Amino acid sequence: MLRNFGRLAPAQKRRAVLLCALPLLCLAAAGAAVAAAFSAGRAQAPQQVPAAPQQTYEQRQYEQQVAEFSDAFLRETEDAGEEYLQESLFVGDSNTVRLAGFGEIEMNNMAGSVGLGVQSVPTKACIWFREYAEPVTMAKAAALLQPRRMIVMFGTNNTDMQPEAFLEAYEQALESLEAGYPYADIIIAAVPPVGAGKTDAAKVQKRIDAFNLALAAFAEENGYPFLNSAEALKGSDGYMKTAYVEEDGMHFTARGAAAFVQYVRTHSYDAQDRRPELKPQPTRRNEPYAPSSSSQGEAEEAPQPTETPEPTETPQPTETPQPAETPLPAETPPASAPPQQDVPAATDSSQPPAPGQTAAPGPEGTAAPESAPASSAQPSPLPGESGGSLT
Repeated sequence: MLRNFGRLAPAQKRRAVLLCALPLLCLAAAGAAVAAAFSAGRAQAPQQVPAAPQQTYEQRQYEQQVAEFSDAFLRETEDAGEEYLQESLFVGDSNTVRLAGFGEIEMNNMAGSVGLGVQSVPTKACIWFREYAEPVTMAKAAALLQPRRMIVMFGTNNTDMQPEAFLEAYEQALESLEAGYPYADIIIAAVPPVGAGKTDAAKVQKRIDAFNLALAAFAEENGYPFLNSAEALKGSDGYMKTAYVEEDGMHFTARGAAAFVQYVRTHSYDAQDRRPELKPQPTRRNEPYAPSSSSQGEAEEAPQPTETPEPTETPQPTETPQPAETPLPAETPPASAPPQQDVPAATDSSQPPAPGQTAAPGPEGTAAPESAPASSAQPSPLPGESGGSLT
């Protein structure tokens, strides 16, 4: 066909070119369609984003590091009992509040505040007493409660801080507590671990371990006893035991609070009591409930009520004895009649009594007054009068 192409008329040449080009155009269109379909398929397929490497936590490394400061650790002792707890003041955040909430310690042995970070200890007034209208700082609370020792535990609310900044804030907190009541011994307790279910648990636990290493080193250097309570709360994986932590991975359950307090009692610190003569203590109370803005609705926010000091209990009045029933006057016995005298039979009132006989008087005060007797004696005749004839 190509050999005869030159002999063809122009119109025939155009038709020949179209016939040859048409298959090529079809092939090109088919190729383009296949390419478009392939591209669309790739666009619809989900992009596989490589997952960020998840942090892992190695408990053994921390145990080796913290052991370097074991000279500051409180050693295991016999159970110091309830008296040890009653002489102590537990200072801290919401986990400290839970110790009293679960009944492991008395309210007057707790100076804790929910959500408190260690940096706020010197300045925040957050401890309430029944006898005070306004809260006081933790240092002031220590002065009022006069403990023999303070067991300080902060850090749960500080995991966004670097260890150096955390330690600096911790030192300032200890200085304020010592200034408030210088007669108490201060024990630094380890920051509690978090549960494995906590968000970013490995990252947070590594930060807590760094805090505890810094606190243990500081305690050893400055002569503070260090309560390594984390060892009683951690499981073999290095996180807080499941039974000891709430679902949020941060807060003690009742069993966790009990385990911590038991560790305190069996790792006691018994130094000389340096306190002066103790004064009467005020009575601790919980922080008043403040409703959230969403729950207030249209109601105007009520001012914080000034708590009226609890009045001294009014002694129960001694029950007024029922007046003894006034005894009915003994029935006056009928007046015993005077000895009956032989009263002559009533005679005509006009008759005088026999000479020498006196009328018997009635009983004194009881008998009706006698009517005046009819004159019984004849009046002496007037001079000139006589019963007989004049002579």
